[in-house]
Amino acid sequence: MGALLTILRGAHEDDVIDIPVDFSGATPCAAEASVYALLDGIMQPCEAHIASLKTYTGCGDAIRKAISTPSKESEDAAWAAVAPAVSRLSTYYELSQLIEEAYPTLLAFFCHGDLFRQLENCPATAKRLADLLWFCSLFDELKMANPSIQNDLSYYRRTLSRIRNQGQPQHGAVGDDLANRMSLFYAHANPMTKTVTDTTTAAIAASKGAIAEQVEELLALIAAICYNYVAKERTGSIDMASYCLRVMVTCIVVYDHVSPTGVFAKGSKINIKASVKVIREAAWLLPGLDLCDEDLDMERGLPLLRARVVSIHKGNMTDASGLMEIGVQCSKPSCQQLDFLPFGCSACGLIYCLDHRFHEAHNCSKWSANVDKVQVVCSGCGKMLADESNSLSDDELRKKHSDSACRDYVSRLKTRKTACGYRGCTSMQESVFAVACPKCRDMFCLKHRHPSTHDCRGIVAEQQAKEAKSKTAREFVESKIPSQASSRVATNTKKPAKYNLTVELMKMRMNSQGDSSIPITLRVYLRVFFPLESSMKASNYFFDKTWTVGRLVDKLADIAKLENVNNTHDSSRHLFIFQAETGSKTDGTTPLSVLTNGSRIILERGVHAVEPDYSGNNIVRYIGDCRLVWTGPVLIGTRVVGPLQSEPAPGTPHWTLRRH
Repeated sequence: MGALLTILRGAHEDDVIDIPVDFSGATPCAAEASVYALLDGIMQPCEAHIASLKTYTGCGDAIRKAISTPSKESEDAAWAAVAPAVSRLSTYYELSQLIEEAYPTLLAFFCHGDLFRQLENCPATAKRLADLLWFCSLFDELKMANPSIQNDLSYYRRTLSRIRNQGQPQHGAVGDDLANRMSLFYAHANPMTKTVTDTTTAAIAASKGAIAEQVEELLALIAAICYNYVAKERTGSIDMASYCLRVMVTCIVVYDHVSPTGVFAKGSKINIKASVKVIREAAWLLPGLDLCDEDLDMERGLPLLRARVVSIHKGNMTDASGLMEIGVQCSKPSCQQLDFLPFGCSACGLIYCLDHRFHEAHNCSKWSANVDKVQVVCSGCGKMLADESNSLSDDELRKKHSDSACRDYVSRLKTRKTACGYRGCTSMQESVFAVACPKCRDMFCLKHRHPSTHDCRGIVAEQQAKEAKSKTAREFVESKIPSQASSRVATNTKKPAKYNLTVELMKMRMNSQGDSSIPITLRVYLRVFFPLESSMKASNYFFDKTWTVGRLVDKLADIAKLENVNNTHDSSRHLFIFQAETGSKTDGTTPLSVLTNGSRIILERGVHAVEPDYSGNNIVRYIGDCRLVWTGPVLIGTRVVGPLQSEPAPGTPHWTLRRH
């Protein structure tokens, strides 16, 4: 078992097994033809469903109008809008049923025999399995961001119920039974992923655990393949990188759901620490799993990540989506209708829809006929009244008691007198009328029931507890964060984050500025550092690679609103382009096509000299009021222009920009 874990996880913390499976151009072989054809037939309409779901706008306006101003015209218009929308949702649900039927066959195919050999010999089916996981993840993300789906389905079911109660014939494309099953499906935040996890769990249970270990290995190997595609920069495009990350995260979620110990246990077959690092570096490609800077610390980051993964496969994605659905679902398991105006049960405290709001309708286990009986009290004497024959109304009972000079119809319920806890108050209250203070827990009369009216000691204790907690937190923070004086001389022993050119280029393409008319194939992406005389911050831009460096200088001068005197003889005021990685000046006639995509350039005014430093070892270029110095480790006080190298080792020469 230990050897197998070493193979799957790698010998070191950052190692992940690398299986030569080609996801880009795999073709099915004879051994996998039948399974591939089954899976390919299911996956054919998936891209069309994703495109359709992206354009799903819902029928909120028509529904809102039908509810706020009910009339035959508004209700007919809402039904005409909702009926085709629900029919569209039914196609997604039917696809999930096909996935549920075919997925056990797929698991049986890979879990039979040598799993490694199956993946190597059948890469086309493995790619289709990854496509399935990718589709489930993207579908769930789009569904979570669109509350109109459940709102439309809820209104459709409510309208069907009203039509049925009125005795009218149903004319909807989706019947009651299918609508109820669709409601249960879409009630989950991630319905497609839940379908896969439930089907996987059922397949393992059906085999009595015989394929449990093979299923875990399959998910771990698919996650490892995707990890190596991203970590070793084999994707070749942003879309492929996003695809692999999404499949990897879905494998982690499903693995954590079906494995008895979970993905975060010590014996997990997935190298979760290495996976977290890759996901964190390119988390912008995958908004469904939001990792923060704290995840760099694995001791704190793994519990946070685990909480997020658990929330994904348990369906609690309110914080992730950032959206709230309108209404609350009925608590009756067979209904779960999304109700815009729900009702609360006074006995069990749960929420129910209009049809199940009564105790008998939802079979309330905490309600009985005597629970809701209200005790009648005489307003004159304050005594509780009772009618043993249960034949008098409350008003008749009060009148007969009053006519008997407050002697008859007095309840036999024994109550004791309770003294008010406020010092100086001599009133005695019946125990049923005494009020307990929520802070100090003492009993008070109605006059002194509020904390502010009886000098509540609980307020003082609560304030002292808050101050003590604040003091403890402040001392903890001060013990962890060094003082300002010591931080200046402290050496940074933390290993710098590795600079990944591919990932940085992907980020640069997402937020670069430039002329949108430039074709994508002719764009070169650069990070530009402007002169110190400019207030412009370093930003990402894209330009036409057919331009020359001289034209680039003119364009950047216009962007930063700098004085451009390059057409004069005074070279000390000319603007020049320098490459941050090497410090070399780029000639104005050089085409931009020679610059590397994602590289950093410095725009500075004037080059004074190129000469040795005072030590005789360093080369200095004077640029404006700064020195661009070729030196060893960066000294305190230097101004470093970005991460000039991916990860310079101590003593390795590199360029830094210093004021002089």
